[in-house]
Amino acid sequence: GGFDGKPLKLLEFNADTPTLLYESALIQWALLKFNKMDADSQFNDIFDAISDNFKRMITLGADLSRFDEMYEGWGVLFSSIRGNAEEERTTRFLQECAKNAGLKTEFAYIDEVIFDENNGAFLGDSQYEFLFKLLPWEIISIDEPELAVLMNKMIANKNTIFLNPAYTLLFQSKRMLKILWDLFPNHPLLLESAFEPIHSKKQVKKVSFGREGANVEILDSNGNILA
Repeated sequence: GGFDGKPLKLLEFNADTPTLLYESALIQWALLKFNKMDADSQFNDIFDAISDNFKRMITLGADLSRFDEMYEGWGVLFSSIRGNAEEERTTRFLQECAKNAGLKTEFAYIDEVIFDENNGAFLGDSQYEFLFKLLPWEIISIDEPELAVLMNKMIANKNTIFLNPAYTLLFQSKRMLKILWDLFPNHPLLLESAFEPIHSKKQVKKVSFGREGANVEILDSNGNILA
């Protein structure tokens, strides 16, 4: 949305896979600069906002000026799947935000992380109180059930804080769009959404959990697949 004078519409909300952060926070600004346009017209402060949020993790929302006195050197381990350049860039960008906030950080591929239900998350001999993993909860729960059980025990034992939290799975689901439409029917920022085909309207069919256009079908008003 937003083109040709048409209003913006919410298409989906990838609550657990923030793989547009890098482009939104950095590439947009770089494009302005590269094209010799006004780089100061970059309209977001994502980098600074995320850096401040890392400080809020430590201060629990208290005055950020107290960060230095409250921070005791807790570490944040950032991890992504090996071999996925986009996800690794996004994860390393978040690591830069945390480093900018003054936190101790490290990066590792997810297969290098040691998950210990009693003692927490480790890289080698170093324990990390916070773990960001760019591995969606739905993939963990469906494809890695043993890891899901192990992480659940770590949460219960309060030895690791996972970023993002598991409840983001609810918002990650495309089915949330239908619930929003039920709560706010005909809202100008929403598209009509349903669990069943919508009668006599051109529409897009999406699976509950799909990433980056996977398993999307564009249908005509008769339900025939256009693409």
